[in-house]
Order: sequence, then structure tokens, then C-alpha cells
Amino acid sequence: MASDALPKIVHVKWHDASHPQGEWQPVVGLKRRSMLAQSVGFLVLDAPDQIIVAGTVDRLGSKHSHFTGEICIPRVCVVSIKVLDEPKKKCKPKAND
Repeated sequence: MASDALPKIVHVKWHDASHPQGEWQPVVGLKRRSMLAQSVGFLVLDAPDQIIVAGTVDRLGSKHSHFTGEICIPRVCVVSIKVLDEPKKKCKPKAND
């Protein structure tokens, strides 16, 4: 994210991996599939190979921005990205920030 850019708020649909139940499974007739997951948050990285969506950001648009509660999703797993809101202006920090 560029230091003066505001991250978009997005709704992402993506395929998540599933894992075995911890017991032996027959190979014949196996029908395990990925799960369709959905995440909503700030798009803090939009790269050719991956995206990062964060639940919490601070100091939006500042070179001192931070984020937490993120998930990194490989681009090949992304089904769709819908922009929910375009931030209208920078948040102005309080005097003690």
C-alpha cells in the first residue's frame, strides 16, 4: 500500500483448503473439496500472487500505518473481490496521536 493511499474495504470470496479428520480415509470414492470462505476487511496488499485483507488498520493513509487481524490469500484461491466502500478522505489523527 502506498503511503498516501487509503485501503479499500472489500468482500472476498475464496477457496480455503480443507484438512483430513485425523483418521484413515479410503481413496476410492473420496469427495473432499475446498471450502468457499468469505472475508471482509481492508485490502492492504493487492499483488499478482496474493492479497492481504486486514480487519483493523490505524493511521489510514499515513507512512506510519499499521494493520492487524490479517489473512493472506493466494491469488489462485480468490473467486471474487467486491469493493464495499471507497474511503472518502484521510482520517485525521488526534493531537495526542
